[in-house]
Amino acid sequence: RFSTAPSATCWRRTNCRRVPVGESLRDSYAPRSSSPPAKPQLAARLAETLQAVISQRLLPRKDGKGRVAACEVMVVTGTIRDCIEDPARTHEIPDLIEEGREHYGSQSFDQHLMELVRSDQVEFEVAKLNANNPADFDLKMNTFGSSSSSSQTGTIAGQDLADEMNQMFGN
Repeated sequence: RFSTAPSATCWRRTNCRRVPVGESLRDSYAPRSSSPPAKPQLAARLAETLQAVISQRLLPRKDGKGRVAACEVMVVTGTIRDCIEDPARTHEIPDLIEEGREHYGSQSFDQHLMELVRSDQVEFEVAKLNANNPADFDLKMNTFGSSSSSSQTGTIAGQDLADEMNQMFGN
């Protein structure tokens, strides 16, 4: 069964503060009258139920012919389950997504944006504007951007996913 949810790095504005989506999901599914102990139960349920989260942003293609999907893929591993259950650890999830690229097939938006820029599908400035952290994205592209020798298995898996989504939803 599929459902939609924001990715681990998406943020929602709540009461003039930024809240990570894990916390946001826990809060939005908790009944208003629920006592604080209900939230850990909901987090545990969410952690044991989720298998993966795929999120996308559609960006204009460099050639001007349609859009291309930039995808974030979070495969829920044991460590990510622990982070979902423990509100003090949700900040670890973005790093775990990036680190799990080769082994689990996870990838962050920024990793996929770098691949889209390298493959000449998206303009650098467009990718930078859509990055989770534009300053970090700029630094990574300037440090690693000139070499096209990225982890090929992650690149291929990420590109296959993007190609498949583009076929499903049109270019």
